[in-house]
Amino acid sequence: MNAMDSDTIGFRMLDTPPLTTPLCIVAFDGWGDALNVSTALVEYLLRVTSAAPLAEIETDPFFNFDQLRPTVRIRQGRLETITPPEAKFYYAASPEVGKPDLIFFRGEEPTQNWHRFVACFMDICGRFGEATLFSVGGLYDRVLHTEALFSAIYTSGALLAKLPGRVQPATYTGPGAIHTLLHAEARRRGMPALSLWAHCPHYIQNTTHFGLVAELVRMVAAFSDYTLDAEPLLTRWKKIERQIDALAEESEEVREVIDGLRQERRQGDSSPGDRPQQMDTKIVRLEDFRGDR
Repeated sequence: MNAMDSDTIGFRMLDTPPLTTPLCIVAFDGWGDALNVSTALVEYLLRVTSAAPLAEIETDPFFNFDQLRPTVRIRQGRLETITPPEAKFYYAASPEVGKPDLIFFRGEEPTQNWHRFVACFMDICGRFGEATLFSVGGLYDRVLHTEALFSAIYTSGALLAKLPGRVQPATYTGPGAIHTLLHAEARRRGMPALSLWAHCPHYIQNTTHFGLVAELVRMVAAFSDYTLDAEPLLTRWKKIERQIDALAEESEEVREVIDGLRQERRQGDSSPGDRPQQMDTKIVRLEDFRGDR
């Protein structure tokens, strides 16, 4: 597929399919992707929908390579590849009339020139009619690994009503992610937008919470009226859950953290999501495990 030059500096179109009222599902690596929940969601959806490349945003204007370095591959003394941070769009045309086409974005959160990045991003989405922005993120919170809690910001209550399960309107003051600027620009342009956040257990690191990813797949399915199978994700999560349970049996420190959260729930001292934040205390390191427990 031949790349096509864009009139707007900062991105290039790789295809121009006739998409209709697309749903744009967005995930960024980095600060707003606790336990990889958003990027794992988009990677899974890319596979199951057989999505094709749509566009890419140039990296040089938006990434400080001192902060986010390119990945190089050297073999036997020879440089093979240099891979800069990526910011790519994909698409999957709807197989049925009346259902939205899908656009997916997967990329690193830019380290500079956020407003220019957002303008490029929205210009791409704006080429395909009345798009809806559906960004996804993950944040650390005082929740158990067995809980599934989500919060959202949205331009219309009708968008929130399309989501199944327990989704709280977000209340938050603190550092922001690129999702917020995208949401603000979508609102300014009159584009429907919803930013959905998974609340992740603060005591886990170095793994993917496939249980929350499965819940996100179900939400996307309900929101878009697509049929999407989340069972493979739940199977992977059950294996990780066994590892966490085994570590809790072995480690008094881990057991105290989990028991403390359960005690808070019983006493009503804290509800999940009351104080969402990026927490520093993470003590379950699943790379210590090899195989099933």
